[in-house]
Amino acid sequence: MATQPSLLEQLLEVSRLSTGSPDTFTNTGALWHPPGAQGIYGGICIAQSLTAAQATVPPNFFPHSSHGQFILAGRPDEKIVFHVTRIRDGKSFATRSVSACQQERVIFSALISFATSVKSTRRQINHHETMPQDVPSPPRYNHSRKAFQNFDGNTPPFLTKKVGIANMNSVNPHEKRIHQWNKASQKISTSGGIYAHLAALAYICDNYFIGTIPHVHGIWDFVKPPLTEFDVVGQDLPQEPQQHFRVPGSGEAINSTHDQEGERLRIDMMVTLNHTMFFHAPKAVRADEWMLSELSSHWAGEGRGVSMQKIWSQDGVLLATCVQEGIVRLADQSHVHNFGGKPKSRL
Repeated sequence: MATQPSLLEQLLEVSRLSTGSPDTFTNTGALWHPPGAQGIYGGICIAQSLTAAQATVPPNFFPHSSHGQFILAGRPDEKIVFHVTRIRDGKSFATRSVSACQQERVIFSALISFATSVKSTRRQINHHETMPQDVPSPPRYNHSRKAFQNFDGNTPPFLTKKVGIANMNSVNPHEKRIHQWNKASQKISTSGGIYAHLAALAYICDNYFIGTIPHVHGIWDFVKPPLTEFDVVGQDLPQEPQQHFRVPGSGEAINSTHDQEGERLRIDMMVTLNHTMFFHAPKAVRADEWMLSELSSHWAGEGRGVSMQKIWSQDGVLLATCVQEGIVRLADQSHVHNFGGKPKSRL
């Protein structure tokens, strides 16, 4: 049982500011900027907004929904100030709005609702979608640095083990399903408790999310490949995923989609616009144990797309459902998008 805060807890910690409103917080850890991305990793804003809002509600209230809008790309060299507004405090529900700001500019806005647990003696309607049965169990792994990649040689805050794409041969992109296992790389501390697990889940679920859209179309190439995933390497799944197609890396020609001239399609710009998360079983979340994500996309058009994600615990509890909309633009062969310079509006 861990007594010291994990790396992920340290990254997501916020502290209350001594000046201004009593419901104003700021990040204490570094803000990670994935190479190739326009700004900081979006999961930071999602998770730290949740943490700040959680600090303003009674301890028996847990999040059940979070609706976030990304407005500006966050800069890694500037502190984020989280302004929490107490919209409503009811007997069963509490609502908070959070404005995440850098240099007095709002970069992310969230509306988060919390609820108390319904008494088990009351009659309820219950159902949930079961975990896919054709997904291999996650691997066992060691904590040595050799087991990880893509985090500057250091231990990453969380891990991903891709299973692959199911229904890859379908002509309909919306029928394809991408499966992957995720978990925090270190044990969440006992002092962090369930709130730390929930913040960790909110952070992790942004990983690889909007990338679902090009991948269900067989597009693996990027003008500037983003780095947002921390894969477990050298650790195979217990059995070969017979029903899954391996997700190729950027630049691989396997099952790639081509244009009419025979050129492989490439993504020029891929940016998240908004992120919605529904927590179904907050008390069951253990972010330091393997969780299965199933990602899909039922629509893309007008330069945008929508991804959906369902997250189960390893023992089959449906923990959360997430929806994300983002800008997904194909590269024009005569134009390469400039990712440098100052942060710009995402709209």
